[in-house]
Amino acid sequence: MAITINGTNGLTTDNNALKFDTDVLVVDDSNNRVGVNNASPDTTMKVNFNSASTAGIAVNDTNSGNLGGMLQFYSGAGNGTLRGNIQNANNAGVHFAVGTGSITFDNTGYVSGSALDDYEEGTFDVNLLCSTTSPSTPVTTTGRYRKIGSLIFCDFQFVAVNMGGAAGAFRITGWPYAANRTVPVGTFIGHTMVTTGTSMADIAPFFVSGTQLALYGTVNNAPWSECAVNATSSGYLYCSLTYCI
Repeated sequence: MAITINGTNGLTTDNNALKFDTDVLVVDDSNNRVGVNNASPDTTMKVNFNSASTAGIAVNDTNSGNLGGMLQFYSGAGNGTLRGNIQNANNAGVHFAVGTGSITFDNTGYVSGSALDDYEEGTFDVNLLCSTTSPSTPVTTTGRYRKIGSLIFCDFQFVAVNMGGAAGAFRITGWPYAANRTVPVGTFIGHTMVTTGTSMADIAPFFVSGTQLALYGTVNNAPWSECAVNATSSGYLYCSLTYCI
């Protein structure tokens, strides 16, 4: 049995549905579905609207509370377990909290190659060591990084550092994540603390292992070679790099 309420027909009946004004609100009790502006909903809830005149669904946080849950996603028996959340971003936007899920750039569903499953930014402690003897006084600085999926963007600056006692080649450590391959990964510029060969070119930061960065260059008609440390009392090294994990 169904009841239809509209301005023309008053109360009418229809099978297996409760209807307000024909299709403004339809409750289909035989299929357990609800339609809004839809007389025959084909999903648990179906909303039809005209974007030229209105929005489909509006959610208003009347408390204007930062990090308030505006739309939450659950799964599991009973009331389920919270799996994701869209939160009020201090009344200036929204946060998408996806847990271990992802934002997928595909119109049909999850595809790993189209999924953005991680974003992170922060700082890390950079340590300047050497392949033969590290500086007598530890040389450290704070680097910045941004992680988007498996790609790391980072930079750091050693400013007026004392390299006294240092010998050999550069070994820079402390990365927020280990690199997944040994490749040139960025660019650098040094002042008084980097020694290069006279025939060196294409000098670049180079991961010699997942956790150690060196400075390598191409040598004319010879194997590539590492840049050596100059044990200056006031050296500078600025570096930015991008690598995969």
